[in-house]
Amino acid sequence: LQMTSTSAVVMVIGDPVMTVAITAPTNATAVAAPASVVLSATASNSLVGIQQVEFFRGTNSLGVVTASPYTLTWNNAAVGTNSITARATDVLGMSKNSDPVTLIVNALPQVSLTSPTNGTVVLAGTDLGLTATATSQIGLTQVEFLLGNNSLGVATNTGSPYTLAWTNVPVGTNYLTVLATD
Repeated sequence: LQMTSTSAVVMVIGDPVMTVAITAPTNATAVAAPASVVLSATASNSLVGIQQVEFFRGTNSLGVVTASPYTLTWNNAAVGTNSITARATDVLGMSKNSDPVTLIVNALPQVSLTSPTNGTVVLAGTDLGLTATATSQIGLTQVEFLLGNNSLGVATNTGSPYTLAWTNVPVGTNYLTVLATD
């Protein structure tokens, strides 16, 4: 005697085609710290759905997004050159990494008016030397001395400390600041 079991259907599928790509930021984007950077990616699988997209800075996870659009805000992005990737995982547990993009987070220039000091008193018409220190992670293009919103001039020397001669100082309370540009 022979008996045949009930049939079982077995579906054999080919390898799914999974894609994942970072759409923002674009490669070599530079921002100033402190920065909140929007990370976005596209992800798809030709056969099954995407379960999640995880964003990474190097090997450190920045967060997971479980629904499209795959967008995450990275607050207080780390100063320096950052390699950002996205990893898509489908509902079967298969995953794929995106190509990396480079995000450059530059520290803001640091600047300080060192002379005259706050509260300095001089006679009207006096010439006064202005001095400031300034640095930048990527180099400075100029250091400008300001009286209120008006420029007194740009320092012509190329390294810190930066100096400028302020001639014929006017009577009154004068508010001085320094603007460093990188």
